[in-house]
Amino acid sequence: MTRPAIADAALASGTFVSPFKRERMTWIKPSFLWMMYRSGWATKPGQERVVAVRITRAGF
Repeated sequence: MTRPAIADAALASGTFVSPFKRERMTWIKPSFLWMMYRSGWATKPGQERVVAVRITRAGF
């Protein structure tokens, strides 16, 4: 399963579902600009989709 499939499934469901895996939480970045930089501005293979998530401190 390719990483863009994670974004497709999340957008369709409104939440993270398979193929998302909690074990791979390292891809969560602290800011949008940092995430864009690390993904090569969404041009690196397998990183063409960037999903921004807002979460409260309590929700985290």
